[in-house]
Amino acid sequence: MKKILLKVPRRQRSIEIARDFLKSKGNPCVPIPVEQHLMELSTLIKFRDEEEEGFGVMEASGRYRIYVNTSIIQGRDLWTYAHELAHIVLGHYDDFDYKQLSDRCLYYLDQEADYFVSEYLMPQYGFEDYFFFKGRPKYFNPQYIGTLKNFFGVSWTAMILRLHTLNYQDYKKSKEYIKDYKKKRKKLFYCKKS
Repeated sequence: MKKILLKVPRRQRSIEIARDFLKSKGNPCVPIPVEQHLMELSTLIKFRDEEEEGFGVMEASGRYRIYVNTSIIQGRDLWTYAHELAHIVLGHYDDFDYKQLSDRCLYYLDQEADYFVSEYLMPQYGFEDYFFFKGRPKYFNPQYIGTLKNFFGVSWTAMILRLHTLNYQDYKKSKEYIKDYKKKRKKLFYCKKS
């Protein structure tokens, strides 16, 4: 176990490691085969629970055991698999004694894992290779965001955050579009019901 003092999450490091990991896997097609990658590095145990999404432990043998809740919603499940993979690939189990960590340090490690996951599940090449071959759209309407969300297998929030971090569209603008879209759909639903 190394003695590492985290003062802030290491965002750029997490992103670089995600990119290197994808390269080591041959820049796989999207959607990324997360479960396969996770099983290559760990023993995967699925469980059902009302609260816990997933967690991991390092066995005395040095092998990782990852537990993932199968009752979480679609879009969140893939993120959870990738999040637990991120802890392994980022070296969190090797570098930190989780029992000794403060809540703040645990929070930072989770943030690092989420930076990794965003880059890993929604790599920039995925947008360019599958969606922007005719050029990037000027704006992303809710239907387009929904198509991207479904393609990458993530939640609405994950997708609009990724669009923001790639400087494709401002987070607030995407939230606004989706909010307006939901209002219009709700109104349309009530009109049809009457």
